[in-house]
Amino acid sequence: MKRQINWAGLIPIQIGRVSYFEGHPGAGKTALMKALSKMCDLLFQHYLLDQESPEDIGGLKAIKTIEIDAKTVEVMASIYDERFVRAINQRCLLLFDELSNAPPQNQAAILEIVNKPIPGTWMAACGNPVESAANGAELTPPLANRLVIVPWEMDSHGILMAFKSHRQGEERIPFDEHTTGDIPIVPKDWSLCQPLWSNRIGRFLSKNMELLQAFPGELAEQGRPWPSPRSWENAAICLAGADSVNANKETRFTMLNGCVGKTSAEMFVRFSNEEDLPIAEDILAQALTFKLPRQPDMVMAVLRIVFNFLMQRRSEDDGPERFEQAMDLCGTIYKQRPEIGMMFRGHVLHTKPASHVAAARNSGEFAEMDLLTKKREFAK
Repeated sequence: MKRQINWAGLIPIQIGRVSYFEGHPGAGKTALMKALSKMCDLLFQHYLLDQESPEDIGGLKAIKTIEIDAKTVEVMASIYDERFVRAINQRCLLLFDELSNAPPQNQAAILEIVNKPIPGTWMAACGNPVESAANGAELTPPLANRLVIVPWEMDSHGILMAFKSHRQGEERIPFDEHTTGDIPIVPKDWSLCQPLWSNRIGRFLSKNMELLQAFPGELAEQGRPWPSPRSWENAAICLAGADSVNANKETRFTMLNGCVGKTSAEMFVRFSNEEDLPIAEDILAQALTFKLPRQPDMVMAVLRIVFNFLMQRRSEDDGPERFEQAMDLCGTIYKQRPEIGMMFRGHVLHTKPASHVAAARNSGEFAEMDLLTKKREFAK
């Protein structure tokens, strides 16, 4: 299976969160953001936070007049920078670069933007660890608690391929062509699994109330991920996004760590494993014996996980095998909950690889499902 390089940061920026990619200088963070914006048809808007003023980010104040009860009143308004105006009105990737060199007043200005996600615009931040930044400054606690802070993963293989593929006459080594990797594209219905994770986090916190709000006592830790109601909500959102693209365990843990910190993330993972929410491969491997969860929200979450996995694998070599396993799973589910089995079968049929001829299933529960399908079509 391919490594999901930087998925832990690429997923949140597509679902209204802001990822902070933290890594040493020269590793290609900004270059990937530019390449990503081009690949996804997003206008790239770039803030260099060590060179900006707070007004560049949050807008200049100006006086305008408004009418109140037939009276003209002067009020303050903001005139925004072109980059922000474009981000509001066009699909953009808004990058806050050199975040670890940003003074507190610039971080405060960013906070206003982070608080109000812009529909259709992806927002990310990049920076160096404080010890390797030119003018390193810790993140302020309010900003750190709103970000998904993830370590930058350098695509070593892609960089080597770029060096080896440099041809005579090319001005630059073609890093962009080789280091964008496998980019996860989050589907529009990603939020269907969010209630599952919100509920699970609620059950976890009810047993670990000290982690609902745990502001660090150490000054250095206040600019890192730490648990609060806000960051736990971010965690639920990120985990739902991870489900929608079938992210692996490593990606999920990195996102969770980036929201609430390592200790809280490890405790939640242990709790979550005890609740045994299966992954798609495990479900399909036991297609003939799989038992539906008792909780309705977990039933829908499990089926959504399998469906997303099938959609991703339909064009891969194992797509036909996965489809056939899923059809067997439909029969198993039908015997437990006929209405759920019928619904899931309809979704699974849409995941059949184009050139694949499905195996015949004409007896038992499959004959019943075929009959019910014909009756429903006739009733229409």
